[in-house]
Amino acid sequence: MKKRVIIFTIFLTFFLGFSHLHSKDCPSRLFANLKPIGDTNFYWGVELKSFFYNYNGENYLFGSISSAISYEGESSSFQFEGIYKDKKYTPCKDLPEISPLQIRRLNFEKYLSDNFSINLGRQEITVATGLVLDDFFDGLSFKIGDRSYLSGGAGVYSIYVAKEAIGCQKCFFYNYRPCWKNLVHTEWGDILMGFLQYNLRIKKSEYGLLYVRSQTQDPNMRTNTLSLYSKIRITRSFQIFSEFAIQHFDIDNDIAYGINTSVLKTIRYSSFGSLSLKLSYLHGSTGENSMFTPIFGTTYFGERQHFTVRQGNIYGAVLKYIPSIYKKSSIKFAYYLNSEKSAFDFISDEFDATLELNLDKREKYKILATYSVWSGVYKGSQIAVNLRIVF
Repeated sequence: MKKRVIIFTIFLTFFLGFSHLHSKDCPSRLFANLKPIGDTNFYWGVELKSFFYNYNGENYLFGSISSAISYEGESSSFQFEGIYKDKKYTPCKDLPEISPLQIRRLNFEKYLSDNFSINLGRQEITVATGLVLDDFFDGLSFKIGDRSYLSGGAGVYSIYVAKEAIGCQKCFFYNYRPCWKNLVHTEWGDILMGFLQYNLRIKKSEYGLLYVRSQTQDPNMRTNTLSLYSKIRITRSFQIFSEFAIQHFDIDNDIAYGINTSVLKTIRYSSFGSLSLKLSYLHGSTGENSMFTPIFGTTYFGERQHFTVRQGNIYGAVLKYIPSIYKKSSIKFAYYLNSEKSAFDFISDEFDATLELNLDKREKYKILATYSVWSGVYKGSQIAVNLRIVF
């Protein structure tokens, strides 16, 4: 049983980890730290998060509590995660009220063989860099294979737990409603998704092909998207992540495309620690009548602006230092340059400085403090302090 739990944890870490390079620095560690309930096959855990923000001189304090239960059997598993989010944010006329109590996961997985499983319920699906697919859905998915595999599925977009995107941070700090994707007034059931993925693993590198169909109430958002991606590990300290996607719009047969790529180089010194440099590039094209709009994608740069796929180019550089005397801590500096061709001129450049402190190896106790400053029409600064405890 312990072996199966270890395999499940490794799979979950791998499945979600591919996109962590392009997402927030404080992802949940709840499922990675679940504890057994007695001698049973059930596991449980609780995660507390608190957030303090000073945004242009105004203070905001809020938090959340998540609880999870899982069952790991020989031929099946079950996951449940509920979360309560404190709803203290500034007024925003564009955003509807959302319940602070949410179900993030409620799914049942059946292992039909060692290399074939199906998953039914609310689940998180992440592929490659997250450019095209990285969000929550209510439906059915499957996976065939191990190192190289075929996966697919279909379901309803879980709109009320949809991941963070660019929209409306000023008025909705904690649960960034993705209003730039035309989803503000969308209800559950309005957006359907289907996908098919093939992932090929050669030694320590990966290559894949992804197809995603979005079927929406809004005819402008009905699309077919094809993505090619790779994770190339040249050496232990040099890796390249990339994804290129082409999107076809049903309404006018228009074509748009998006690119997300990062190069990561790490230099290690026994007495000094490690120094990592990540250079990133994000691009979204515009056709005659539409721009590249991956509804289910969650790729963004920056702590405050959350640059995401849009018309134009975004360049990022991140320098991260991990000292040898305390490897559970890090200091990071990041700069993001937004192209002048952006469709939204009020968003410009951003600089972030982050201090991360983990008090244990499993990252159950973390303090994350970030200072951000940005230019543009709505220029300003922000101090953010996040605290996480898993028990």
